[in-house]
Amino acid sequence: MEELLRTALLGTTKKALNVALLPLPIQKALLNTSLEDKEDLLLKAASLCIKYNNAGKRAPHLNLKELVPAPVETKKIAGQDYPANFLMFLETFKKTQKIETLNDFIDKMSAENIIFPPEFLVQILNVIPKNLKSEKKFIAKLNEVIGERGKWLFSILDFGF
Repeated sequence: MEELLRTALLGTTKKALNVALLPLPIQKALLNTSLEDKEDLLLKAASLCIKYNNAGKRAPHLNLKELVPAPVETKKIAGQDYPANFLMFLETFKKTQKIETLNDFIDKMSAENIIFPPEFLVQILNVIPKNLKSEKKFIAKLNEVIGERGKWLFSILDFGF
């Protein structure tokens, strides 16, 4: 493999690829390749080396718990007029990082007894400052507006809460 790298770095005009230094299966696969076209030989050898190195490898086995579908929402999801409000809120909050902005938005939704639309949950959960993620009072207030799907996301993803 080092031979392949050396040839690639120096260029085929300065250093020819020594096929004899490559693993035997690659040498056998290159038998029908012309030695006169040095670049073609190098490219074929490189592609074979990639396949050779990856052959037999298995993806790591992950022990994931069985994922259950998100439960049905019990509260009303914010309506059609809210997406613009969410995007405006997210941009404002990202720029200012004022916790009052976040609290006011959550209070407004809580007062209207609505929850964040599912498509905004991850964005909202990702912008919450780290210092608020450990405050039980804030988490309780947040739970009122993230709905069942938000609670479900908490249980399977790590948002630092």
